[in-house]
Amino acid sequence: MNIFLRGQQGWMLLETIMLGLILIVAVSCLPLYQQAIALRQADGARTTALFLAREEYSRIQWQADHNFSALPAGDIGWLGAPAVLQGNGAAYDVRAVAGSGDDASRLLTVAVYWQSGSQHGLVTFERLLVAHPLKGSDDYAGE
Repeated sequence: MNIFLRGQQGWMLLETIMLGLILIVAVSCLPLYQQAIALRQADGARTTALFLAREEYSRIQWQADHNFSALPAGDIGWLGAPAVLQGNGAAYDVRAVAGSGDDASRLLTVAVYWQSGSQHGLVTFERLLVAHPLKGSDDYAGE
């Protein structure tokens, strides 16, 4: 046997075992990576739902500020542009319900449902809707 090969015996087996262990660890991390991607997509959908609900609140508040008594009690459909309901790889449905109340306030509930592939979700927000008098109107007591 060659004198230079005596110290090299067994290294090929050890290198193969080490490479196998590294591959097993790398493959075992793949489900964690997939879970992180799914959580990121769900978080993006929830964030979009929050902004859609805020937009709906703003549009309904604008209507209430201009004519609170004309604001109907019951279901109010999406008041924004229909194209906004598609984003982040999901389709959204926004529904608002104005509760019956007095002439000064109403409870407003906005629900946002989304469907993205096999994932879906629903978030619901509630806010007390109060008419704010506009500057220049008879009810405005400003400068």
